[in-house]
Amino acid sequence: MQDNDEFRRADSVHEALGWRTRLWVTSYTELEYHVPYLLGERSVAYMRVRYSNPNFSFTAQLLDIYHTAEGDIEQAVIEGADWAEVLVDFLSLKGYGAARIGKRVSTTVPLCRIGEPFPLATFEASLRNTPVVVKRSEFESTKSTDVGRLALRHLRDGLSASLPTVAFASCWNAIECLADAEAEEKGLPRMARCVECKHERIIGWKTKEIYRGSLRRCWSRSFPVRTTQNSTRQNSTWGQVKNN
Repeated sequence: MQDNDEFRRADSVHEALGWRTRLWVTSYTELEYHVPYLLGERSVAYMRVRYSNPNFSFTAQLLDIYHTAEGDIEQAVIEGADWAEVLVDFLSLKGYGAARIGKRVSTTVPLCRIGEPFPLATFEASLRNTPVVVKRSEFESTKSTDVGRLALRHLRDGLSASLPTVAFASCWNAIECLADAEAEEKGLPRMARCVECKHERIIGWKTKEIYRGSLRRCWSRSFPVRTTQNSTRQNSTWGQVKNN
């Protein structure tokens, strides 16, 4: 499509409305390129990109809705979603068939300038990770105990979890498993004393000691102590926090 242009600007009057919500819509209709479609007194829509599927009769179109909002970007997101529903209602009526919002891309200001920050809300954002190169020697040098394999399984479950709560629980189980094994290896028993006879017995291992040691190591790596004269007083404060 030669007329497809997602960077096309609107009329200055419509840009002055303050906000722009961009979305993909599928319907049995085709709008004209880059001309305003009035949705209401405070909203207008422009069609920027159009793709037709030869195997089906519906059309996918990228539309920009320019609208006002009484408030910050949170309110603009809500009002942009409302105007998107109004637009799809019109398209369904005019096309005598189904019309759906395929994806809401973003809500932001119509115009930005270099060097000036501006609000932006994106929907259904995703992160794409580049593949990590694994050498053959890394597998050959891997040695794992029963505890290590269990911790590794918990870690994999956490990294593969779809819910943040499940990921946190699995990763915490991995840390707890390793901490318990390290406390046992170092001989750090956790004792309980009977209130009546004062007899003591082992009820587990001091995993908290391992947690504190790990936190201290992470703290020292994140905030290394400096030795310059100008920072002596400040570093002594960090040292007290670390020791506590």
